[in-house]
Amino acid sequence: MRLQEGSKLFRTLRAVSAVDLSKLNYLILVSLLAASIALALLLSLRPSVEQVSYRYTFRLYVFNNGSSPMPLKGFECITIPSNSSRQRVWIVDARWWVNGSASSSYELQETEEGNVEAKLLGVPELLTPSSTFKVELSMHIHVASRERMNLSLTQDALPPTSSIPEELKRSFCSKTSLWDFEDPILSQLLKELKVEGRTTLSTALTFIEWIDQRIAYPRGQEWGLVRYPNQTVMEELGDCDDRANLFIALCRGVGIPCFLQYGIIYEPGKTSNASYFNGRYRHSMSQLSRHGWAVAYIPPWGWLPVDFTFFEGLSLREDEGRLYVEASSPIDHIRGAAVSVRSVIVEGNVTSRDYMASNLKLLSLLEEHNAFLTCEELLEPRPASP
Repeated sequence: MRLQEGSKLFRTLRAVSAVDLSKLNYLILVSLLAASIALALLLSLRPSVEQVSYRYTFRLYVFNNGSSPMPLKGFECITIPSNSSRQRVWIVDARWWVNGSASSSYELQETEEGNVEAKLLGVPELLTPSSTFKVELSMHIHVASRERMNLSLTQDALPPTSSIPEELKRSFCSKTSLWDFEDPILSQLLKELKVEGRTTLSTALTFIEWIDQRIAYPRGQEWGLVRYPNQTVMEELGDCDDRANLFIALCRGVGIPCFLQYGIIYEPGKTSNASYFNGRYRHSMSQLSRHGWAVAYIPPWGWLPVDFTFFEGLSLREDEGRLYVEASSPIDHIRGAAVSVRSVIVEGNVTSRDYMASNLKLLSLLEEHNAFLTCEELLEPRPASP
C-alpha cells in the first residue's frame, strides 16, 4: 500500500535547478561518492535477473508573458537518471524550440555533485517577451528488480555508530540550511529522544517511530513547495520528502550519514495535475508518480533506504481528523522500501543543496517576468531489449 504522492518536490526540482542563477550545475544533487553509494546499496540488496523497461518522455514549456527578456541560463540542463548496476538509460530524442525554431544538439555532463544531465546546446541566453521555450526529452530505461534485504542480525551483534568511517561523516553529516539540526526545535527534539549510546540501527528506528506517531500526512489541500524540517515538527504535518528531510536532519545531528534520494515509479492508468505559485507552475504526470526517501548509512549493511510513505506493510490511521502512516514495525520502512521491492527508477540524490530555497528563487523569477512554467511527464512500458 502507498499514499498518493504529488509532484511537490521532484519534478519541480528539475525546473528549479534550471533557474538557480548562481550556478549552472543541476540542483537535484548527488554526492561526490555517488558511485560508491550505488555500489554499497547493491551489495546490501541482491539484484534478481528480472528487468522491466520503460520509455520516459519529459516536456517543458516556459512562456515569458512579461515586458522584458527572461534569463534562460540553466533551463537547458535537464537531469537524467544515471547508469548503474541496476538501471541502464538511453536518450533517444532531445530537442528544444524557441517560437518554432528547433535544435537537437546536446551533450551529457556530470554536475559538481555527481548527477548526470543532458545539456541542450545553442539555447539563447534570454527569452524575449511573448515567446515560448519548449524542451522535449525521451529516453529508454531498463531497471533490474531487487530482492528483500536481510536485516536479521540481533541488536547485540550490531557495531556502534563510532564504526562509521569519518570520511562519510564529513561528507554526509554536515549541517546545511535545509538540514539544520542546530535549529532550536530540532536540537530540543534530539535531546528528548535520548538516543545517546544506542546502535545506529536503534537510533534510526527511534527517529522513524517518532515520525510515524507524531507527523500526520496532508490531504485534501494544496501542499506548498517550501517545507523545512522545523516546520514539519511545529505543524506535525508532512509528506514523503518532508518526513525524509526531518529524518535526515535528525540523523546528521547524531553523526549518522544520510541524504535524500528521489525517483519515478510506474503507476499504470494514473494521471495527475498539480498547480503551484498561483498557477505560474503547472505539472502533469501520466502513468507515473514521483517519490522521495532517505538513505542512511547503517553498519554493518552500509547504505539503506528509509521510506516513509511507500513501503510494504504500510497502513493508515485516522485520529481526530488527521491521517497517520503506520507500520507493524519501524524496520518495515527499511526492509519494505519501494526502491528495495519495486522497479523504481532512481533519478538522483540531494546531499547538500537547499532545494527549498531554490523553489523560492523560481517563484521570484516567474513573478518578475510574469512567466509561466509547465512540465509534462509520461512513462510507458516497452519490450526489455533496447
